[in-house]
Amino acid sequence: MHPHSPLPTIARPLGALEKLFWLADQTRPNHFVMAAEIAGSITRQQWQDAASAMAETTPRTLAAIVRDPQGRPVFLPGAAHGLPVRFIPGQTDAWQRYASLELAQPFLTGAGPLLRLTVLEDRSRCVVLVAAHHSIADGRSLVAWLQALLARVAGAPTDLRELGPSMEDATRTPGDVPARASAQPLPPPLHVRPDDGETPSVCTASLTREETAMLRAASVSNGASVHGAICAALASIAGPSAGAAEQALHIMSPIDLRSRLLPTSASLGLAIMATVTRDQSDLPFWERARGFTNSCREAVDPGALAAGIGQVEHLMHAIDTPAEAIALLGAAFPAEIMVTNLGETPGSSTVGAIEVEAVWGPMLSLGFAGQMWSASAPMMASCGSLKQATSLFRASCSRRCGNWSGKADQATDEE
Repeated sequence: MHPHSPLPTIARPLGALEKLFWLADQTRPNHFVMAAEIAGSITRQQWQDAASAMAETTPRTLAAIVRDPQGRPVFLPGAAHGLPVRFIPGQTDAWQRYASLELAQPFLTGAGPLLRLTVLEDRSRCVVLVAAHHSIADGRSLVAWLQALLARVAGAPTDLRELGPSMEDATRTPGDVPARASAQPLPPPLHVRPDDGETPSVCTASLTREETAMLRAASVSNGASVHGAICAALASIAGPSAGAAEQALHIMSPIDLRSRLLPTSASLGLAIMATVTRDQSDLPFWERARGFTNSCREAVDPGALAAGIGQVEHLMHAIDTPAEAIALLGAAFPAEIMVTNLGETPGSSTVGAIEVEAVWGPMLSLGFAGQMWSASAPMMASCGSLKQATSLFRASCSRRCGNWSGKADQATDEE
């Protein structure tokens, strides 16, 4: 699509995973939020112009989700008036509170849009919050969208587009149809917490350049990935004491399909699968880290990813209500903690006169009983700092955020 071409007028049916998130969202919000701290003076008109330009190249952000005459949920193209931007002056130091409020605010999917922009602004810096409905984006693609938005603000070119077909259609090949017809039995689903009106709390922590280098070196020397070490550290903080393996936590690790099953490396859309790994809490730290590492390495096999996509597609044929969808979500991905590894974020931390100080997220809550937090581990290539963004979904877990630094030190020093 040309950057200035008209918005599409044809509705597209939701894919299986898109439909799963749309239905489950009607029980409890499952959208997610990204945040970027920015130094530099940016006018409101610059933000609005950039948002309008992004809506032209990623028009599904403006869409609504409705049922067509056949009863299928479809993305209905939105009005061509651009994405609205909400401006809040003087609250940049309180962005975590506003991110929490964004997590608690459901999307009105029947009216659209499916993406919200909020800018907290001071005289010389600002924080932009991007909330996206999970049917149109995943963590990696929303990072790319956020980078493209900042490029637009700075007047720089960007070629980011959205993933046209659904994930299932984009990865489908004639030979994989038989494999998609079978589905493995699922465990009992997690239970949804009662909706008590509590707002999810957002807490953040980060590692310095030196800590990042230490963690990377220790992980390599112990045969683990940085992602595996972070999973083991979080499980050590949140889980039971050693020897109580029967109560061990489960950690979900989303897997991006763009570099594995899709030809494009950057596009706004939902193109993920996930693996759930049981923490072996009775083992030493680095053995636990290697367990998480090996589980992720096995899960990224193209055949395993295709089978996972096929299983979700097969199961969704019989699901058409929010209650059925949330039960499937809790059975297919039964984890108390989610750790999203966004990898090394491409691009510079300086775009024109804009300096990107930090990117946080994705932050989300699926609302399951026993779910404690979601964490992400993206890296800014230009500053070499590992940003650990932790969303705590119970007030009782807030105190654990302060323990992360000590656990990171243990992870880097342990032999």
